[in-house]
Amino acid sequence: MLQARVFQNSKDALSGAPLELPAVHFVCGHSFNLRSLGENEKECPLCAPQFRSILDIKRAMRTGATEQDKFFAQLKSSPNGFSVIAEFFGRGLLDAASISTARPAV
Repeated sequence: MLQARVFQNSKDALSGAPLELPAVHFVCGHSFNLRSLGENEKECPLCAPQFRSILDIKRAMRTGATEQDKFFAQLKSSPNGFSVIAEFFGRGLLDAASISTARPAV
């Protein structure tokens, strides 16, 4: 369930200047004067770099998750198969969305 948020910031998070209308409030809790944001009004300039790095890590993990041959080779050669499965599960290899449900041709 979504909960309402009350924004009570009185200062621009970048400049420290008092907030003036129009002000932009982001879900992260940062508030800015519209003129402080310039062209970047779709994402919080303070939180965006961290968010982008998380997306890059997630993208890299998904790319690595498609390496099924590597998974089976590591699983076969590892004395501890559970750790290999856990590692690839963490990368998304065993995600329900990435597993094909198509039936093989008969």
